[in-house]
Amino acid sequence: MTTATTDRPSVPMTPEQRALRLSRINAKGFEVATKLAELKAGKDVSLGEIDVHGLPLDKRRKEERLRAFLETVNLARRRLNEGGYGHCLRCGEALSDGQLDEMPWVERCAGCEAA
Repeated sequence: MTTATTDRPSVPMTPEQRALRLSRINAKGFEVATKLAELKAGKDVSLGEIDVHGLPLDKRRKEERLRAFLETVNLARRRLNEGGYGHCLRCGEALSDGQLDEMPWVERCAGCEAA
């Protein structure tokens, strides 16, 4: 399991970048929490990009995936607020602005993701 912060500071970013990334992190967290609540209420929910290769998952697996993704989003929020945001949790290298703008909750660089 990864830790919420690291000894290194967050990657440099403008106040506007920080605000936009935090807003996107919060929106994704709300989306995932809502899907989790709907699933627990017995509704069938689509996991979209959370799904694995588009394969259907039973309710229990969907709940596990949603909980794990929500933990990832919450970790990104903590790292943004407490330090260590924007670094790969595997190798420690700075993540690209493109990765952080696209998915501000990303945990690994492209190289580690491909490995």
